[in-house]
Amino acid sequence: MKYEEEQLQLILQSIQDAKTVQEPKKSVGKIKTAFLLWACIYTAYNVLIYFMQQLNLKNQWYLQESYFLKYGLMMTILNLLMICILYVFIKKSTMPLCERRFLLVWIIFPVLICINNVIPFISTISHTEFLIQYYRAFPFSLVMNALSILFTYSYSRSQSIFRFMLLNAGYCLLAFLVLASMNWNLEPSLNHVKLVTLVDFINSYGIIEILSMLFLFANLKEEKDK
Repeated sequence: MKYEEEQLQLILQSIQDAKTVQEPKKSVGKIKTAFLLWACIYTAYNVLIYFMQQLNLKNQWYLQESYFLKYGLMMTILNLLMICILYVFIKKSTMPLCERRFLLVWIIFPVLICINNVIPFISTISHTEFLIQYYRAFPFSLVMNALSILFTYSYSRSQSIFRFMLLNAGYCLLAFLVLASMNWNLEPSLNHVKLVTLVDFINSYGIIEILSMLFLFANLKEEKDK
């Protein structure tokens, strides 16, 4: 039975690949589904992390010596699970060859974002404080998200995606300057502290990355091959 299912899957994939050769347009159906899937699982992840942190503060779990180890292991497992879900979707779904090639490269960006998510845990167990300083000052996940949008634009050539990419790049620069300004300003004002707190909240819970994937899901359209 399993052999028959594998053969059927292979036949369906071959049909899709043949359509890709004949079809003058680049399809985007499964790419949009992958973007939506990533937005959903990354939202669920960040909501869970947020509530875990709130419970930590309320119950003072941070006073327990083993808390940070358990929390870090949980984050690592969740990030690995997210990547596995994406990879299985790409490998098991029937899609045109052009979409599969795109997604197999695109998944590098979520992988790097997930690695960035576990840097605090790596820093804690390895006692490398400079990693924490890097994590707080440099919006690495935002840069990866911007590159993901650029890569999507190179596939679709959509002007709306290009404009959104410029907007995203502008926010990356703004976020870096705002976070770095705390090191320059020894006596920050109340409004400055509020701005830094807001940017840190947006970065910490992947809000820009999630909104970006939803934007791409809504605006990615089929384009004719050049």
